Amino acid sequence: MNEKQFRARRAALCLGVAAAAAAVGAGGAASRAPAGAQIQVRLKEMAVLASAKSVPAGTITFGVRNVGSVEHEMVVIRRDAGTLPVHAFRASEAGAVDEVEELAPGKSGRLTVELKPGRYLLVCNIVGHYQLGMSTVLKVVQSD
Repeated sequence: MNEKQFRARRAALCLGVAAAAAAVGAGGAASRAPAGAQIQVRLKEMAVLASAKSVPAGTITFGVRNVGSVEHEMVVIRRDAGTLPVHAFRASEAGAVDEVEELAPGKSGRLTVELKPGRYLLVCNIVGHYQLGMSTVLKVVQSD
């Protein structure tokens, strides 16, 4: 494959990812999980789909399932603004809290963490996946 074909395929894939993200995001208002909640996260090509977009600070349990056809992982990274810098096709994990390591297709994992108020990214950091849109934002708000 020459450079021109590679760029065309990458552009087509990015457009497909953007369309899928728009379709998922069109589902309505952002949901908020109750305190001490469990958030279900589905990983698939090239999306991270979380059952809540906002949670109260404290103990959060992620139930993560790879519903895709290739290996994925989920890294929880504190990031107050913007996107993550990328080097060698992997996002910086500076600010990482913890992760569910690589999951084969159809496999699941669990992760329980203490999160303080702030903005977090849930990221698949398998080479190239973050750059293709495989992340979502999770807002952690002060507990009531």
